[in-house]
Amino acid sequence: MNISKDSTNSRHEIIAWINGKWGLAKTTYIPLSHRTLLLSDGIFETVLIINGRYQLLEEHIARWHYSAVMLGLEPPPCQHELIDLLKSITNRLHIKVGALRLNWGRGHGITRGINFLDGDQFSLKDRFWILLSPMKLSFEPISAMISLHERRNFTSRVIEHKVFAYTQAIHARHEARQVGVDDTIMVDTNGALTCGSCSTLLVFKEESWITPPISTGCLSGIIRNQCIRLGLAIEQNLMPGQLLQAINELEGPTILVNSLGCRPLYLLNGYRILESSQVKKAKARAYELFTVLNCDL
Repeated sequence: MNISKDSTNSRHEIIAWINGKWGLAKTTYIPLSHRTLLLSDGIFETVLIINGRYQLLEEHIARWHYSAVMLGLEPPPCQHELIDLLKSITNRLHIKVGALRLNWGRGHGITRGINFLDGDQFSLKDRFWILLSPMKLSFEPISAMISLHERRNFTSRVIEHKVFAYTQAIHARHEARQVGVDDTIMVDTNGALTCGSCSTLLVFKEESWITPPISTGCLSGIIRNQCIRLGLAIEQNLMPGQLLQAINELEGPTILVNSLGCRPLYLLNGYRILESSQVKKAKARAYELFTVLNCDL
């Protein structure tokens, strides 16, 4: 399965693979009857590529499969089924840094509406596709606010999975941008801190990273789980007031991190967290953490 030269003629465009063919994402289509398009009925994983190597690929695919089981989807392709396809990407494109998105949907709706039956046989056509995007890693500090409108529902079975429906994250980010802030941190329905719009919240205190527990409704992020597995972070409930009151007592930065980046906060709810003299150290700490979690940096 080769990538044609025509499909990779620009290093700045998103490349797509679907139904055995490569092309540019902007000229690749799925049918209007597809449930992923009509109902956002599907799951995805985004994998960082560094120097042609897929970071934490096994962990991403394991979560992909777990989400499929929990949401009643048929199993997506396994890692051994993908290996030749993924090798063809890196061999042809010589990617230094990029983002690979693995998409898996339920398929075409047999009838109108949201219903599906366990065991329904959907066509494999158009169900699995890949997007490959160029990107740059950044560890520059950003500003954030605690969202006033968007809350994570910790009782939802959907909230812990990477589903196509990103409406809440989009509106949380839009809420921040409307007031000139880069991102938001959301709380759960009890008011406890959970996560950023698309990232894990990490707070450095008492020589350890602290992150809100899964019970708050935050996404079970791959990087988050790596931090805990490696003993770099512990779970602890955090209320907004506690974090804001403790800002001056923190020994290290507050960070928003996901599989594609690690950004310290310099401003939270209008309070300056990092002074100019601390920015360099905070960026170094963010880079150090991301390096530990991604061995090919």
